[in-house]
Amino acid sequence: MKKKHPIKKWCVMTDLPVLFFLGLLLSVLIAAMISSNKKQNNISKQTVAKLSSTPTSPPNPSRTDTGDGSYTIATNIPKQRRFVSPKLGISFLYISANPVEVGNKVSLDKGYPDPSIEVFQKNSHDSLASTIQKDFLQGYSENDCIIKNMSMYYKNYRYETAVIDVPHHAVITPQEVFEESKKCTTPYTRANYESYFAYDNNHSGKYVFIYITQWNISSGNEAPNASGSVHVTSWDQTLKFLN
Repeated sequence: MKKKHPIKKWCVMTDLPVLFFLGLLLSVLIAAMISSNKKQNNISKQTVAKLSSTPTSPPNPSRTDTGDGSYTIATNIPKQRRFVSPKLGISFLYISANPVEVGNKVSLDKGYPDPSIEVFQKNSHDSLASTIQKDFLQGYSENDCIIKNMSMYYKNYRYETAVIDVPHHAVITPQEVFEESKKCTTPYTRANYESYFAYDNNHSGKYVFIYITQWNISSGNEAPNASGSVHVTSWDQTLKFLN
């Protein structure tokens, strides 16, 4: 009969604690790794949540700020842009100009004097003529400064229009018109440069004064004439009241 070897038995018995210790250490390492991964996942989720909750405004290369919260934006017509003023509540289309808003006035920066539009508040129950009389002609003689309704003249315009004019404008010379206009409020009296007031019945709390000057600016839009032919409208003919 062969003899048993006690040395081998001793080795096997001695290895058991070692194996147990190694198994315990491995379990601890695995638990630590799982805990670390959970923390990393929580941090990643928190980071994503913060980033997703932060409002971002992607840059718009076609938009240009023009002061006081106003801006211009390109349209689908080459070189045409739309001016928008949330504060004044107006917009219009134009080509080849540089609108700048300051206070209640938008200047188109085309040349001197600049074409411009001014926005004024009015009592919603007052007519355009009575508002102009109250705001611009207090203390002026009605014989020197008269208010004319121009809605029939500006047939292509969608709004009620009026001007402050001098008597006999149509039968006196441009120089005489210029001299007579000095008796009234300037630059709100029509002299040798085109200008007028406009009012939208759907936005009765405001009206505008449009100063066209000799530098009238195209809108880039086409519209039919009464004869059926097509003409390009000016910037003021695209005016919209927004609020």
